[in-house]
Parts: sequence; structure tokens; C-alpha cells
Amino acid sequence: MKRVGLLAGGLIVGLAAAAFLLARRPPDFYTRALEQPLEQVHQRSRDFLRHASQLASDVENLSHWEAVFRREDVNAWLSNQFMQEFGRLLPPSVQEPRLNFEDGQMVLAFRNGTGWFAPVISLKLALWFPEPNLLAVELLDGQAGSIPVSITRTIHQAAARSPKLGWNIKWKQHEGNPVALVRLKWEKVYKDLTVEEVRIEQGLLYVRGNSEGCDAGAKSSVDRQALRFNPAKPPSAGL
Repeated sequence: MKRVGLLAGGLIVGLAAAAFLLARRPPDFYTRALEQPLEQVHQRSRDFLRHASQLASDVENLSHWEAVFRREDVNAWLSNQFMQEFGRLLPPSVQEPRLNFEDGQMVLAFRNGTGWFAPVISLKLALWFPEPNLLAVELLDGQAGSIPVSITRTIHQAAARSPKLGWNIKWKQHEGNPVALVRLKWEKVYKDLTVEEVRIEQGLLYVRGNSEGCDAGAKSSVDRQALRFNPAKPPSAGL
């Protein structure tokens, strides 16, 4: 009987250890993003800011504009400048956020807390615009390391924090998944600005929109054909 108890105790300890290791195992892209050489991080962060600056210029001067951002550049900026300048906008438990762009979906991963024991949470998201300036963010899946977790708590945290950040968010459902509808308002920065499309492909984030009253004959610097984006297939039902 004692031997059975020892075996059962050993099995429980083994399962707990396995679960702990699985919960701490981050997605491959997250590990790669954290392992970028510092010099490369600085260069890619500058590349992101350069593209963001070009987008801001296009929004102010072009009637129709578009931009594309690389995953590596976005993550370099997140690690190099975002947390220093805007980290206060995130809950204290969200550390080292990184993004992945793949197969029409975006994955947000972050360390939940500090220290060696903090698990890496990853949320799989789908983004689209049901109508101009109305961004839909569908929560498809949530994991702690390699273990599926409920995303209900994440939804409640986002809903509680959004009014403090000035976000106008409504929650709906699409095919059983929660969807955050975010009304984008630009009046304080740009007038007559409309974001019409967001597209995610392997390693790339593409956005498109228009600014009324600007030069209709000017063209964006983005070569859309060279990017070879596939036709968009945004969800249309259930909202």
C-alpha cells in the first residue's frame, strides 16, 4: 500500500512538473524575437519608425494611402522603445509583448508577470474592418505556453481597462468567438481619415485607407503588387 502511495505521489509530481514546463514553453516566434542581436534590434526599430513616419506623411498628403510593416521591425520596436514610452498603457502583468503575423491571423504573446516562473501567454487574433474605421478583433484561441487556457479573464481585463484608455469597445460574437469592435476616432490628430482594410500575411501587416481633401493624384510609396497579397476574405456574419 505504501508503494502504491509513493507511485501515485511520484506520478502527480511528474504530471505537475510536465504541466509547469508546458506552461512555460513559449511559441517559437516569441523565442526568436527575444534572441535578436541588440544591434539588429536597434536597426529594425529604426526601420519601423521610418515606415511609420512615411505612413503619417502619406496620411496627411495623399487621398489614398497604404503601408506594410514587417514582423521583425514591429517586434524590434516593441522591445526597444514601446515599453519605455507606452508600457504604462498595458496592465502591469504584461511584460515583453511580441507579435507574429501568419496565415491571416495575428498572435500576441507576452510574459505574464516577471521572473523565471512567469508563463508566456499567447492570444491568436483575427482582424478585419466590417466597415470603415470600425476594427473587429476576434479572439480565436488562448494558450499558456503549450497549454490551452480560457480567454474569459483576458476579455474582462480588456473590457475594464478600455474606458480608461479612451477606447470605445463593444463586444459581439462571431462563430462562437468573442469579437471586440473598436471604433477608431482620429479627430484629435487627423481630419477625414478612414482606415478601410487591414491584411495579415506571412510576416507582414498591411493597412489601407484614405484621407479626404488630399492630393487624389499622388500615389503611395508601397508597391502592393510586389507584396503579392492574396484577396481578402474577412468574416462577414455574426456581428
